[in-house]
Amino acid sequence: MLTLIPALILLHQASMGEAPMVAPGANRAFQEIVLQIEELLEKKDFEGAEKLTKWLPNQEIKFKIDETNLPPSLKLSIKEQVPKLTREWLINGLELTAKEDAANPDIIIRFQDTLPPDPDTKQKVGMAYFFNESTPRLEAIIATKRSNGPLNKLTLENEVQRAIGLYLGVENEANARDLSGMRVQEPNSPGQYKPSNQERFTAMSNYAVGQKLIELIKNRVSVTPARPEIYIDPPSLDFEGVAQGDRIQFSYLVTNRGNAPLSFTVKPDCGCVITSTGEVVKPGGSTLVKASFDSSLYSGRVRKQIAIFSNDPVQNLKTVTVSFMIEPVYTLLNERKVRLMTESGADGEVTVVVNPKKKFKIDSAFLTSLDGFVGFAEWKENGQIGYKLRVHVNPGALPPFVYANVVIHTDNVKLPEISLAIPIQTGILAQPAVATFGEVSNQESAQARVVLSRPGKPFKILSCDTDVAGLHLQSSDKKVSESHTVTLEIPKGFAKGAIIGSLLVKTNDPKQPTIVVPISGEVR
Repeated sequence: MLTLIPALILLHQASMGEAPMVAPGANRAFQEIVLQIEELLEKKDFEGAEKLTKWLPNQEIKFKIDETNLPPSLKLSIKEQVPKLTREWLINGLELTAKEDAANPDIIIRFQDTLPPDPDTKQKVGMAYFFNESTPRLEAIIATKRSNGPLNKLTLENEVQRAIGLYLGVENEANARDLSGMRVQEPNSPGQYKPSNQERFTAMSNYAVGQKLIELIKNRVSVTPARPEIYIDPPSLDFEGVAQGDRIQFSYLVTNRGNAPLSFTVKPDCGCVITSTGEVVKPGGSTLVKASFDSSLYSGRVRKQIAIFSNDPVQNLKTVTVSFMIEPVYTLLNERKVRLMTESGADGEVTVVVNPKKKFKIDSAFLTSLDGFVGFAEWKENGQIGYKLRVHVNPGALPPFVYANVVIHTDNVKLPEISLAIPIQTGILAQPAVATFGEVSNQESAQARVVLSRPGKPFKILSCDTDVAGLHLQSSDKKVSESHTVTLEIPKGFAKGAIIGSLLVKTNDPKQPTIVVPISGEVR
């Protein structure tokens, strides 16, 4: 669902003689080329302005994949995926297609082993990208070696999807940074990336801006370049002495020091920060952005960032950093320890350490997701005070791994409810549940790993076998241990075709003598 901001932008589309207003969320490269065209229109250099329009986003995107350094297993489908990924950006008013064009690409994608880390955060960089006022318009370089292993099909498609968005003039909402080159850090969550409605609207708006500029050039209309200028006061805030559970209210002033309307949207890095979405500010005007932070789940020094996307062609992405020093009201001990389900059930003990300066009483505690009960009693030890929770989950038909969710009600007005989750495991657990190779090339070997574990009750692997002919297996050891790793390897030259089979692990446990793990993949 689109916000009010896009609606306001559409209402403000330029009339003849006015520069079109760019949407917040447009990246700097797009805004710079728009400003250059407007500056030439101001000088009535219509021929020069027309030449620059070739660097505006096209509806038909031409791309080239330089497969040098790309693992063979990933060469098989990426060219086919680019048109499909491009269609993810479709929205009413914007039709997009993509085709391969090695001679005159708009986007060229290259690969190399690793990229230099972000100089500020020191985090790994997954992709570097550069805009040119020549062919190609965008050059993206994707790292093939990641902190969690080699580049896989999903991550590759995510990076290509981001590159398409960048070409369309959309700022990377997640973690784009303006450095010596533009870089995108490796994502914390390796899930599938799909453009949001706001990002797709920005792409559509960028295309509309480009069409308006082409119309102005065609009609030989001179305009005054739009130069909104964002100023934020203060750019950072610091709060000391926050008690856990406090809701901190804060605000900052956004001023437009430019000559055209400033449009901005706001995106916090966490759901614990509630803020207004943004608005349009007239030249010389200001607006107060109010926000609040919920400290219930935090303690110690906490920093949150609020990203502000605007149509300022120089400062299209700014951040407000808010820091809090939070004094904990409570601390949980042993919450994350895995408990093993037995014939009599699963039992766990969690200590709730209470800050003596912020005392509270537990009124009740209960399970919300599983059958069982929770008991609690006051606790004192080594000068600390609090409560001991004793959680019992009744035996029953449970998944191999599940969380027992506990809710605690207290007499603390600011923290009336405390939630915690205790992991429960039934027997020996294989992770992942399926040994997946994905698509691999028979020109190179490939590996998959399965970890078998049972915390608190060691076991022994007696043997490993598989019904997939030619697949190599290796167990970490055959000693008694709480955890074992089995490595599966497809050797180079493996027969092409689908891999469908099972890994069979025999153990010394009479109740789980054989662990069966499905195997899937395809060799091409």
